[in-house]
Amino acid sequence: MKWYEWILPILGFLGIIGFFAFAIVMCIYNEKYEKEQKANQAGKPKEDFPEPEEICVHAKVAKMECATRYVGIKQPKLIKDFLVFFEDDEGTEYRLLVDESDYCALEEGMVGNLTLIDGQLNSFELDE
Repeated sequence: MKWYEWILPILGFLGIIGFFAFAIVMCIYNEKYEKEQKANQAGKPKEDFPEPEEICVHAKVAKMECATRYVGIKQPKLIKDFLVFFEDDEGTEYRLLVDESDYCALEEGMVGNLTLIDGQLNSFELDE
């Protein structure tokens, strides 16, 4: 029997043993990693979404602007922007990008209670 006839079965046997050894080491490492992750998560509080910032002020519609712009190169699209500037009683100005329906419902000089949530227009209730 020549040396290359018996070396292939030995290499195959060593390959199988090496594969199982690698699998066992990976299982042990994976369990250790999972335990560390659970321990790290147990110490941290669950991160929730932050509460939205709500601002309620008495304001008037100071100025209104409408503009159009093109977006895109290959297939340009016309975008309409509707800006409304509110001014509260202390003189602070709020510049808001609003929908077309909200823009059409407002007029310069209107006075009422303005409610913003995260800087976006939520409501504008006119004074009686």
